[in-house]
Amino acid sequence: MLAKLFVVLLSYLLLVFLAARIFEISSTWLKAGCLASQLLSPFALSVKKLKAILEERGVSYTGLVEKKELAELVEACGAVTGAESCSISTESSGEDEEKSNELQFTGASHFFEEVEDTKAGTWLVDVIPEGHSSLLRRKQWLVLKRKIVRFGIRIGTFNCGNDPRLCIKYGWKEPSLAISMPQGNQPKGNVILKTYDSKPSVELVFRWISKELSLKIETFDRVEEFSNTFKEKIKENPVYVVLFTTLPEPPLYLASLSVQFTGRVRFGHVRVFDWTTKKHILKNYNIKNFPRLMIFTPEGNLTYGYRKGEWIRYHNLELFLKTLHPEVNDVFVTVFLMINVSCCMALFIIDGGILKRLINFIWLLIFYNTSLIILCLPVLSILQLPLLTPVLDFVLKYSRYAMTSDAAAIMRNYLGLGLQHKWLMFGGYFCYGIMIWWVQKRIRWYFGYESESDNVTSITEWFTQDLHYITNVVQTFPTLGQSRINYSVSGLEDGFELLIRRLAVPELWLRPVIPAEYLNSLPVWRFCHSQVNHCSDNKHKQCSSKHNSCCKESVKPPGMLVAQDCSICLEDFKSGCMLLGLPCGHCYHQRCIEEWLCGGNSSGHYCCPVCRWPAFKQKPPALGANPIRSQAQETNV
Repeated sequence: MLAKLFVVLLSYLLLVFLAARIFEISSTWLKAGCLASQLLSPFALSVKKLKAILEERGVSYTGLVEKKELAELVEACGAVTGAESCSISTESSGEDEEKSNELQFTGASHFFEEVEDTKAGTWLVDVIPEGHSSLLRRKQWLVLKRKIVRFGIRIGTFNCGNDPRLCIKYGWKEPSLAISMPQGNQPKGNVILKTYDSKPSVELVFRWISKELSLKIETFDRVEEFSNTFKEKIKENPVYVVLFTTLPEPPLYLASLSVQFTGRVRFGHVRVFDWTTKKHILKNYNIKNFPRLMIFTPEGNLTYGYRKGEWIRYHNLELFLKTLHPEVNDVFVTVFLMINVSCCMALFIIDGGILKRLINFIWLLIFYNTSLIILCLPVLSILQLPLLTPVLDFVLKYSRYAMTSDAAAIMRNYLGLGLQHKWLMFGGYFCYGIMIWWVQKRIRWYFGYESESDNVTSITEWFTQDLHYITNVVQTFPTLGQSRINYSVSGLEDGFELLIRRLAVPELWLRPVIPAEYLNSLPVWRFCHSQVNHCSDNKHKQCSSKHNSCCKESVKPPGMLVAQDCSICLEDFKSGCMLLGLPCGHCYHQRCIEEWLCGGNSSGHYCCPVCRWPAFKQKPPALGANPIRSQAQETNV
């Protein structure tokens, strides 16, 4: 079932990819001037766009007023593409502010859980001591949030009045801002907190954040210094991100990524003030223009920012690095999302009413998610074995080959667009599910394989079908010869009555409702003594019943164990009375065994009074019993 759902999901993603490609080459897209491969000169952009680009890259432009100065600063950060310029123009300035969720810490335990247990990530916490106000005014705090939230920095507020012990532990006596980051270059290292309690200025706080996060970036003042140590650095870590620029400090997008990818990717910042004199050195690293953001791997060098979707800003570079060097958590989240999104398609593929689809959907979610969680632990243990280290290195090597290709860049571009428009993707997936349901229904109609739910046209009929389905789910034993369920509108009352009757009496939840239709297939005959030539005694006509049409001969079916008396009423069998045999071989008065099997109330039984074998279940030949039902059917013919 999961494979079928995966195929449907992949077919939807393929359709989205084809639609995006067609849209990209359409005339509307070309007229908009949003060609992803087109490089723009910063001097051709407006001042508003230049400032927006600098904010996206985390570069401070305080004190710069002239357009020329802003353009030179943008040029020092890296190349600007037409698609990046168009995307910035369509984004509203208040969007990041609305998306940022400021967390209010309730106590020390909540603070430790969110901040210190988050090994790979950055928190900026506004510390408010008891009896004081915030370090920044409300307007300043909102401006700061809007500037840093786009770089993956989470925001929180801790009031010392909720738990004074935490403020005493860290020495927070005055209003201040605290920033958290993992210590050292090891993944999942200890978290350290650094505090800012100086002048309440947005620009000063922004520079302080950039400075603290940039400590994980290796800075080189000369190209020769980088060239001498690069060979040793690349051996320590397979992925190395280096920015060659004239900026005196690394931009915030690079500093924030260095914290998030601690222990996975190393970051460097090479300051080159006169790159024309260093061309002979930079040419060894395939650097022809300047500035450049280079990705170094053991397989080769890559210039970032010149292909589709490769914009020099936080979210795009984060997606690139996650695909280039994924961790276990990234793989788990991807598989988890694919499984859950695939299970959503079961609502349209599974046949039946609305409640039946929901029940099956919930069951699939529980089953596959539980299986995924159970399988993760042994798989992780196996992958940590030293014997599998060469295998993992081999997989990562060819994964880097694939993820640095042009096709992977196109896929990342569309993936980034899909993540920006999640509701549009989910809405299209819902419409695709409706289309799959309609096509599946038409195919069944064309080939003559219509199901019972295809003929349901009203909500009441859907609900009636669901009631019968829920009733069958409650039953714990299988039934033989079950009658066809009536899905008409008139069956709604029967469904209600059956469901309410079972839910009202808890005892009935564990006792199945076995239809009496299986009695028609059991053998029935007249009992005759060997010395009696006929069975026409009038005083025994009281033993006749509605099954007289099934008795045309008084031949005892083979395999029946006929005793002298009935084990239910303890009366002797008399000539001419009707006997009914059970699959186990025991036989009784027809009237007695019918009252025993379906007594019309909760006292009804479904098994033989002597051996307790179910009366509706055929006894297998291996147990020594002959098949009775087939013999009875031959007798009735």
